[in-house]
Amino acid sequence: RSRRQRQMCIRDRRQPVHALSLFTDILASRAQQGDARPQDVLHVAQRQQTVLASLNRLLDGLLDVSRMDAHLLRIERRPVSLDALFDEIRQDFEPQAQAQGLRLAVLPTPLVLETDPTLLRRILHNLLSNALSYTPRGGVLLCARPRAGGALIQVWDTGAVSYTHLTLPTTPYV
Repeated sequence: RSRRQRQMCIRDRRQPVHALSLFTDILASRAQQGDARPQDVLHVAQRQQTVLASLNRLLDGLLDVSRMDAHLLRIERRPVSLDALFDEIRQDFEPQAQAQGLRLAVLPTPLVLETDPTLLRRILHNLLSNALSYTPRGGVLLCARPRAGGALIQVWDTGAVSYTHLTLPTTPYV
């Protein structure tokens, strides 16, 4: 792996830690002001639990990457509700989008795919992380459209990368 790929991987893994820090800061601020109502504390604690679950998935992803490098990763296909997966991903990235003043839109979808949910989640996390990182204003959209035999999953953003500066991959993602 290149140095740039390792740096991007580390940055992607820091996102949930940053979100957890934001939620902890909110809770601490309200407690210091004497304005920490039980329902507020519960809401922030639930968000922290969501972020911790996301962090756990990311750490599992790191283990999967090492398994892929050693050719030990098994792909486990099963029916995956894109709507449920998209909702989890929205919860993972909403704090980052809000902190950056960006709008994160995730369109509901009834689609169910036969795929490996862990690998699909990792791909979508990477795409959304990059979209949010390179979008200075506006927003990011995650959506899916039915296609023959599957779905077209799209991440759109209002980022500033010019198409003339894109380097297209020459090898397929496996």
